[in-house]
Parts: sequence; structure tokens; C-alpha cells
Amino acid sequence: MTLTFSKTLGLLFALLLMGWSPYSFSMYCAAVTGSNAPVISIDAPIKVPATVKAGTVIWRSATSTYRQLRCDSSESGLKVNIYGDNANFYWDPNSVIPGLDKSLEVGITYMNIDYPLYNGYGLRIGPALTCTPFCNPGETNQNFLRRNVYIGSNLDVTFQVYVKATGLPPPASGKITNSGTYLLFKVGGDKELNAVPPGNFGGLISGLNNISFISCKPTIRVAGTSGSTLNFGSISQRNAAVGKIEMNRPGFRRHLFALN
Repeated sequence: MTLTFSKTLGLLFALLLMGWSPYSFSMYCAAVTGSNAPVISIDAPIKVPATVKAGTVIWRSATSTYRQLRCDSSESGLKVNIYGDNANFYWDPNSVIPGLDKSLEVGITYMNIDYPLYNGYGLRIGPALTCTPFCNPGETNQNFLRRNVYIGSNLDVTFQVYVKATGLPPPASGKITNSGTYLLFKVGGDKELNAVPPGNFGGLISGLNNISFISCKPTIRVAGTSGSTLNFGSISQRNAAVGKIEMNRPGFRRHLFALN
């Protein structure tokens, strides 16, 4: 069999590809300063009325800004831009969200818009690579032999984590039992849904087990005299707690405002 120059070159290229990892041409995005895997934590107990409406925000984190998120086009150092020049959020890369309690929706707020997290979906952040002057504007460069070089840019990524009520019943005890730390997203290049490098920047959440749902149906027991009227006035549910006496009125032998 006679090998032409083009066939030989193609064979050599195929052998080279066999020796590289599936991430060789991926966009590697990492924090220049600070954590590359920040954990957003719910640190304090949160009491939620069991009658809360679906879509109500139970908790929202402070705004987190990660400056100088640096992206490079290839871990191999060849800088070949096969996967485009944009950085993207990839939601729930480890498919952990379906395993959380069904009464909760955990998501990301980006540019004042709430995004629920579904595996297989994502959101574009913006350009992360700058092509050298030798590249044609807008060229995707999937031809390895041309070796266009792309220089990584610094990105600032700002987001919040939110937890909403779905309207589905919480556990019978009312307490959320998800006590782990869960990966919410990773940042990677275009078309990298299944090839985001493991070391890429990602955000996590912990402390979901600090959320509890409580009943807000009051039980009132009153003992009055001679047809007297007992006026409790306005009572807020914000400070509701099981067994707590919310308000007393003088002049009666017994008065109790309790919660089931």
C-alpha cells in the first residue's frame, strides 16, 4: 500500500489524538485568586411556613463576585480553539439536583434573572479568549494545521444562589435532610457539555438541612367570664415557632396562643 503525504499526515494526526485526554482541547477556566470551588453555605436555621406558596424565595445568598476568572483554550498548551471562544455556565454537571428534596428548587441568579438548574443546559457568560492578529475575525478554526492562537482573557463572574419553595410537600418531619455539599455549576467553553475539565471553576451549596417547614395553623384556647370579648389584635406569623406563646391578654383565667 502506498501512503501519500496527506494520508501519512492524517495517520500521524490520528495517533496524536489517541494519546491525548478527552479534555485536551477543552477550555480550562480557573480563578486567578481565591477558591476555584467556592461553597455558598446556609449557616443559620430557616423556618418556613408549611403553607408557603410555590415560587416563594426561601433564601438567597449574598452576591458573590469572582474576579479574574482566567480561561485558556487548551490544557495541552496548543491553544487550538476547537470549542469556541466563549465561557459558559453548565448547570448541575453531576446531576445532583434531582436528588434534593422535592419541596425545594435550588438555582442561580445571574444578571438579576433566576435560573433553575437542569443537567444538559447552561448559560453563556461571554467572550473568554482573544484571537491573535493572525486569525480571521469570527473564524472557528477547527482545522488543526492552521494553528490559530487564542489568548485567555480575564472574566469577572457575579452570581447568587437561591432556594425557592416548589409547592410540593416537605418531609413529614418538616426538616430538610440534605446535609451534603452539592455542585451547582461548572464554567467551560462552547460545546463542552460533556467535556468540561474536572478542575474548572464551579460553585457549590451546603447547609440545606438548616431549612425546616413548620405548620402555621394556630390553636387558640381561651377561658373568659360573663361573655367578655377577647381581642388578640394583629399577630404576625414571622416569629412563629412550635409551642411558643405569641400573645397574652390580661383579665382572663387562662389564655394561650400556640402552634401545632
